Amino acid sequence: MNNNFANPASPCDPTFLLGCAPCNVICSIIFQNRFEYDDKTFLSLLEHTHEDLLISSTSWMQLYNAFPLLIHYLPGSHHVLFKNIANQFKFIMEKIKEHQESLDFNNPRDFIDYFLIKIEKEKHNKQSEFTMDNLVVTIWDVFSAGTETTSTTLRYGLLLLLKYPEVTAKAQEEIHRVVGRHRSPCMQDRSRMPYTDAVLHEIQRYIDLVPNGMPHAVTQDIKFREYFIPKGTTILVSLTSVLHDDKEFPNPDRFDPGHFLDENGNFKKSDYFMPFSAGKQASLLSLHQGSSSYKDLEGDRKFLLPDTVCQVDTLTRWTLLAPHSAIAERSLGHLTAGTQPRVEVTGAPASQASAIRSDPSEDGRASSEVQRTLGPTSYQN
Repeated sequence: MNNNFANPASPCDPTFLLGCAPCNVICSIIFQNRFEYDDKTFLSLLEHTHEDLLISSTSWMQLYNAFPLLIHYLPGSHHVLFKNIANQFKFIMEKIKEHQESLDFNNPRDFIDYFLIKIEKEKHNKQSEFTMDNLVVTIWDVFSAGTETTSTTLRYGLLLLLKYPEVTAKAQEEIHRVVGRHRSPCMQDRSRMPYTDAVLHEIQRYIDLVPNGMPHAVTQDIKFREYFIPKGTTILVSLTSVLHDDKEFPNPDRFDPGHFLDENGNFKKSDYFMPFSAGKQASLLSLHQGSSSYKDLEGDRKFLLPDTVCQVDTLTRWTLLAPHSAIAERSLGHLTAGTQPRVEVTGAPASQASAIRSDPSEDGRASSEVQRTLGPTSYQN
């Protein structure tokens, strides 16, 4: 931790540290190693991930998602995004190649090793999802979706803890009582810290970080109310309407951990808690990282706003546009897009919606690049 945190009277900007920490957690899971915070490769990876997020959140990228074939040939920030993604893919493929050369089937070290072993076991299954293409794009997904969302949630969380010191004090008391000052929290502590758990959930509910969630594809023809949605249609779920439902969360625009506590102070689960996606996905990594980070940051410290700050704006929200739409189709070829047509349903019946297809000439380009970089995918045990 830098000197600004060591000096209790100094102002500090935690953005860099809160970006490095979750990225290194992801690196330890995928690559079984972490980077020093001054490592040039690590800093480049962080920079590209952060820049991708900023570009994807602009109105220009909304326009690109709507008219990819038209906008692609115009100058704009989307070309920077494609360049960043290409650099990220190059880094990932180099790491995979290193793992291929040292793979021990009897002693897998990390996510890449387990995935490579699964590829070999299912190499005769033509329907297998365990392919080299999917390995590359899965790692890219974890980095792009896990690093910035976690670090941004932590920054928003610190802002909210500054704005609501009574919530901070109560969470600190619970953390000190259950975890103490001589160890890091573990997942088993979660059930014994209902208030802290509620605070973490309420932070993610309140900031509404990904308002439209990630794109999902309909697996079969379905009729929803007056709309007919054909198989293969890409849909976006308005998570905002769920996270700010006033029937489930009274006064939804107010930050209140009580939204996740029952009358006895026990943690109360809610089916309306969908901070990143609809479905069965759970953000366990994000919650665990949040618990660990806030515990380490709090300790005996108190974070104070400068006297000159009269109001903290906690209602400004980022809009994260999923890079798995037309952007991903253009950048990653068939790795993410597949061959299904894309239909955006924006309030008009499906019969009036427009189909957007990726350029067929792009299909397979990313896969070929993977094969050239990694070589054969067969292993000897």
